[in-house]
Amino acid sequence: MLNQVLQQRIIETADEYHYIAEDQWSQAIELQPESEEAEFEFRRLVRAALLFYTRAYLALDMVETDAEQELEELLEIVLEHQEDLRRFFEQNSVLALLSEEANTNLSQVFAVAETLRGYLLERSNQLAATLGTRFSAPS
Repeated sequence: MLNQVLQQRIIETADEYHYIAEDQWSQAIELQPESEEAEFEFRRLVRAALLFYTRAYLALDMVETDAEQELEELLEIVLEHQEDLRRFFEQNSVLALLSEEANTNLSQVFAVAETLRGYLLERSNQLAATLGTRFSAPS
């Protein structure tokens, strides 16, 4: 019974993060970054979306985080266990590209962010699908 309650809470938390992420992502996609302010807003929205996609992933991976942790800190936690993603980050200087102060082309930022988003969504789906079996596995 307790396991069921915990599983439900994990799913609800991940879903809440996912909905926030999708909202932020949609706003970023709809934005027409034709001014410096709009470019900054685009970067801010992309970072916010990735923050919540990462939070959803970590919730499903049963990794405790706190509201004060920023995107870079959360991504470091993910990278500790995901060698393929770590290589992608190194090869594409992902953290530098996603930095709020980055002066990189927005299409490059979007391409990297979209790849990261897809990765986090795919892994989150896998984790959600295996949540029950991970709870029933002996420790």
